[in-house]
Amino acid sequence: MKTHPRLTLASLATAFVATLSTLSAATITVEFTNADKEGVAPYTEVNVMIVPPGAKTLDEAIKFQSKEKSFVKKFENLKEGSYAILIFTGKEENRTDASRPGAFTKIERLKIETAESNEKVSIAYSPVDVTPFKGEASIKGSVVDHLQKPAAGIKLKVRAVTPAGYFPITEVTTDAEGKYEAKGLAEGKSYSVSDASGKNLAAISTARPPQPITLPLQAGGKAPDIDFIVLKDGKTQKLSDFKGKVVVIDFWASWCGPCQAPMAKMQTFREKHPEWGDKVVLMALSIDDTIDKASTHLGKNSWDKTHNTWAGDGGFKSKPPQAYAVRGIPSCFIIDQEGNISSAGHPASLDIPKLIDVLLSKKP
Repeated sequence: MKTHPRLTLASLATAFVATLSTLSAATITVEFTNADKEGVAPYTEVNVMIVPPGAKTLDEAIKFQSKEKSFVKKFENLKEGSYAILIFTGKEENRTDASRPGAFTKIERLKIETAESNEKVSIAYSPVDVTPFKGEASIKGSVVDHLQKPAAGIKLKVRAVTPAGYFPITEVTTDAEGKYEAKGLAEGKSYSVSDASGKNLAAISTARPPQPITLPLQAGGKAPDIDFIVLKDGKTQKLSDFKGKVVVIDFWASWCGPCQAPMAKMQTFREKHPEWGDKVVLMALSIDDTIDKASTHLGKNSWDKTHNTWAGDGGFKSKPPQAYAVRGIPSCFIIDQEGNISSAGHPASLDIPKLIDVLLSKKP
C-alpha cells in the first residue's frame, strides 16, 4: 500500500505562495477628468474598455462604466503585452455619433513589460470642436445607382470626421438629374457622406472635384448572381447554387483593419446556432489581390468556420464587389431563401444571428 506525505500547514502555505508568484500583479490605472472650461459637460456616463493582447473584438475587452464626471479606476491582475485603452462618453451604440451630448472618444495604447508593472493613463475630457469644418466653400457632385443611372431624391448627410465620431454639417437632396450641392463647408477639408440612415457612402473634399457617388444595393431588391472561387478546393461557385438557403455575404480583405473584428465574430455563429444546420451559408468573400493572401490570413487566424471564398483578380474592380456596388469594406449582405437582399450594411451594425432567425422563421 502506497503512502502519501502528510500535508502540513507549512507545505500548504509554500504551495500557495508559489501559486501566487505565477500570477501577474500588473495594473493599469485610468484617470478621467472633466476639464470642460465652459461648464459641466453634458455627458451622463463614461465607458472604459481595456482591450487585452490578442483580442479580436471589443467583446473581449475588460469593461467599466461610471456615472461620475471624473473618476479613477484601477484594473488589476493584467498579463504582459500591448493594450488599447478606449474611453468614450455616452452609450456604446452611439459611440460614433459626435453630435451626442458631451461627445468624447479617446484611444490610448501602452505596453505592460513585466508582471509587476503599474501603468497609469490620464485622460481629460474636451468638447468636440467642429468650427474648422464650417465655412463658405461648397461641393457640387452627383449620385448614381448601382446601374450608374442618376439617382433622384436621395437625401445625403455631409459629416465632419472627428475623434469623437461623425458630426453632421449639412444635409442635401439630389435633384431630378441626381445632382447635389453641399454648402457651408471649409476650404481644404474632407467630409464623409452618408445616406439618411447614416450609412457611409463616400468621402468628399473641398480640395478636389468629387467622384460620382454610387449607391449600394438596397434591401428588398434581387441579389445579383455572382461567381466566386472556393478557397478550400479552388472550384468556382455561383450565388444561385445556394437558392433556398439564407446566405450571408461579408466582403472583406486581409489588409482591412475594420474587417478583422466582424470576421472573428462571424466564426462564432455556427457553434452558438447549431440549429441552423445547412439552411444557412456564412460566406466570407475576400477581395484580396491574390487568393494566397486570403488563404494565408485565414489560416493564421484559424478562421475556418465560414464558407471562405475569393472574388478573383482586381480587388474592388473584380466582378462580385462591382455587382454589389461595394466601395468600402467590410460590407455585408443578407440574402433570403428566394434570392432577395433582406438586409445590408456594415456587419458590426447588423444583428446577423437575429436577422437570420427571422428569415428562417418565415414559412415558404
